[in-house]
Amino acid sequence: MRLFYAFPIDDALRQYLSEKIAYLADYIPFGVTWVKQENLHITLQFLGNLPGNILSDLDEVFLELLPDLSRQTFKDANLSVYPLAEPKLIWLELEHDKSLAKFVKKLRFKLKELGIELEKREFKAHITLGRVKVPLMKPHINTIMNCETEILNITVDEVILYESTFGKHGVKYRELKQYNI
Repeated sequence: MRLFYAFPIDDALRQYLSEKIAYLADYIPFGVTWVKQENLHITLQFLGNLPGNILSDLDEVFLELLPDLSRQTFKDANLSVYPLAEPKLIWLELEHDKSLAKFVKKLRFKLKELGIELEKREFKAHITLGRVKVPLMKPHINTIMNCETEILNITVDEVILYESTFGKHGVKYRELKQYNI
């Protein structure tokens, strides 16, 4: 099972971001797999491919840490690429407070205790808009980086454990567990 934790976003934000994706897709018509509107979310932690029998352990760990997680408000959002040197993602990077970074650090520690190997990069709250398949040209990167957003506040009060599967018609996400914060 390919799993990840994420904050769901509301329909108005999905629509707004879908319009941004359409604008960028017109400018960058190939080499990027754009995220479908229904799949947009704020990534909390990607877990990777795990056996199905780990779900109860994941639930136990998340429930143990849940009191340390409060309702989140992201106050600033910028379109960007990651990593900057050789972009693999086009994303909306979200400013978050230190308490969320501390929560993710605790979560990663607990997941590591379960034997789950995670990425070592610093946590950055984000919404992935596209996955880069061929190197982007400098003008494309500049257009992305200079594309303004009108997002001022995003408030979330739940986390979902998702399973993602690849099919003939693209990626599908299935909600496995919902946690209210």
